[in-house]
Amino acid sequence: MEEMKKRGRPSTGIAKTSAERSADYRARKAAELAEREAKWRELEAEREALDKAWCAERGMDWNEFQEVRREASRNAAQYARDLMNKLLEREADEEREQEAFCVREGIDWREVKKYLNRQKGDIKKLTKEIEAMSADYHRMEALKKREAVVMDREAVLAKREALVAERESALAIREQLPVTK
Repeated sequence: MEEMKKRGRPSTGIAKTSAERSADYRARKAAELAEREAKWRELEAEREALDKAWCAERGMDWNEFQEVRREASRNAAQYARDLMNKLLEREADEEREQEAFCVREGIDWREVKKYLNRQKGDIKKLTKEIEAMSADYHRMEALKKREAVVMDREAVLAKREALVAERESALAIREQLPVTK
């Protein structure tokens, strides 16, 4: 019944319809989005205020500062595109070289390419397995460290118990001794 009240209409406890649940979900997501956008605008305003203060401190024109920032952003995006293009060109060049070698040697390039793609897949699988094994190893090492700490604590507790037993036996012996005045 409690579950029905959580999911249902508060006044009746009757389960909401699919449309009502969908509307609630959309409203919740819209509220979360509005909250994130408000936070983003707040951070942007804070950043702009800091940038304006920085510009004023250095005697720089605000519009000039914004233009420099835009240019830097464009340059960074262009650099990333250029780098990706170079990597793609390098891969294409390597593939052309491999194909030319296969043609010279009389090897079927399609079979070689299938083999290479299979090898890439195997390498990816092995990499994932190695990462999983590494994670398992690190987990085991952490467990060993925890076990060592627990064993150290147990050893300390055993020493304390031995000291307590020794004190108790010393007290018992002291109580058995005759009192001298």
